[in-house]
Amino acid sequence: MEQKGIKLQKNIIGLFFIVTFSCVLISSCQSLVYSPSINLPDEIKKDKTNLIAAYERLPLTSSDEEKNEMNNGFMAALQHSFTNSFMLQAKYWADVNSMNDGLKFKHGLSLNGFIRLNDSNSPYKFYLSPLVAAAFEENVTLMGVFGASASVQTPKFYVFEPFLSVGIFYGSAYHTYYYGNYDGIAIIPNAGAYIPLYGNLKLYLELSFPAVYYSDFATWETFLVPTIGFKYGF
Repeated sequence: MEQKGIKLQKNIIGLFFIVTFSCVLISSCQSLVYSPSINLPDEIKKDKTNLIAAYERLPLTSSDEEKNEMNNGFMAALQHSFTNSFMLQAKYWADVNSMNDGLKFKHGLSLNGFIRLNDSNSPYKFYLSPLVAAAFEENVTLMGVFGASASVQTPKFYVFEPFLSVGIFYGSAYHTYYYGNYDGIAIIPNAGAYIPLYGNLKLYLELSFPAVYYSDFATWETFLVPTIGFKYGF
């Protein structure tokens, strides 16, 4: 059974490379939103499933028509553990501001894994998290991203279940007013915590600090992104 679990884990990880290749073959647009939160699970146990719903200030790849740097948004994530050391997450996010009449709807999807690197009984749990993502304007795929994060879940502190993470990601987009591909590299530290509420329900808090460097390395920008929501495990 353990060998089947390892084979399944390898097959799922291989899927990242297929999706990554598909994401690189994209053309793109003007301003898009992305979700920098990592949503590290509180534990990985075979056949465990988590649902996460949260409010998030979504950063823009460039200022939109009203010169906003971040827009109000939401994100929802579904996590499922296929083994005792591997969990897969699918996440969707959307920009609430762009739901107004006359604006193009901005949203996105990501697929990432959480691979535990040490024993589950250790007080500090270390994870590697490869990710692929795509951002959309209306129903058109306009940006692709891939990369990975290294994360640690620390021992419980009072009522908090803290975690820390740092990742590096590459994104490719096409902006009409730049007349060509507009690529960039993002370094994203994350700090978050879960707070048990009732039964399997937990409050979820996270701060992300994306620093985005564009392809010319002469242009860069930073954000402070809050995320607050709930996680339910079953």
